[in-house]
This record gives sequence, structure tokens and C-alpha cells, in this order.
Amino acid sequence: MVAGSLLSTGLASCGGPQASSSAAGEVEFWTMQLQPKFTDYFNALIAEFEAQNPEIKVKWVDVPWTAMESKILSAVTAGEAPDVVNLNPDFLPVHLHLADLYSDMGQEKEARAEAAEILRISPHFSVEEFRQNNAYADRARFERFVANLRKAGLK
Repeated sequence: MVAGSLLSTGLASCGGPQASSSAAGEVEFWTMQLQPKFTDYFNALIAEFEAQNPEIKVKWVDVPWTAMESKILSAVTAGEAPDVVNLNPDFLPVHLHLADLYSDMGQEKEARAEAAEILRISPHFSVEEFRQNNAYADRARFERFVANLRKAGLK
């Protein structure tokens, strides 16, 4: 399973099965709406990792599908991102927000890379269609978001 590989890979990068004695603490691992179907699988995977690395504890947070976008963006913005996230790489909203943020920060190369990823995921993506089908409470921020998508190279 991809999520298991991600957890194993992610946790391995945090110390791996043969973690050094300097690796200690808690690793926060987020999944997207995998409980209760995969609870036993992940609990076993976490238990195996923790048995091999007793100085590292894994905190598993299963986020509802509908909340993942806002939770991950809020966590990243606040500088409190989880250590490992099982997130679909084709999660379009993440790429839209990254294109916006990179454009806003003047990082044109990164913004254009995100725009290319958006078009890879959704070849017929249209800024105007996005603008018509979405709304933010803060209209000025939404218009800046749309302008930043265009600045990133999206039409």
C-alpha cells in the first residue's frame, strides 16, 4: 500500500529502522480519511516502527477528506506542518495555493512550476472558470489569489 510505503519511507528518513541514538522524540504522521478501514494496518506499522526505534513515538492523525486542504495549508503557514503526510500528489488545491504563494512572494520560477503541475493534473484548467466557481469571504484576497494564478502563467 502506498500509505504504508510513505510511512515507512517517511519514518525511515526520520531515523529509519536502525535509527541512531540521537534520533528521539515524536513524529507526527497525517493520513487522509483512512480510519477505520486501515486502523489495524497503521497501528501495526507504527508499533513495528516504535519497537525498532523505542526513542521515537509516532502520533498518527487521520484527517477527514473535507478538512485536509485547510488543515495542511494552515499547518504549513503556521510553521507547524506534520513530519510525514500521506497526501495524494495530485491534490489540485495544494498546487493552486502554492502557485499563489510563490507568485505573491515573487518566486516566479517556483510559481510557474506549480502552474505546470496544475496543468498536468487538470489540462483544461481555466482561471476564469475557477474564479466563477469559487468564492472567498475576503473578496480582495480572492482577487489577489486569481491575479497570482495568472502571474504564475495560468490562463
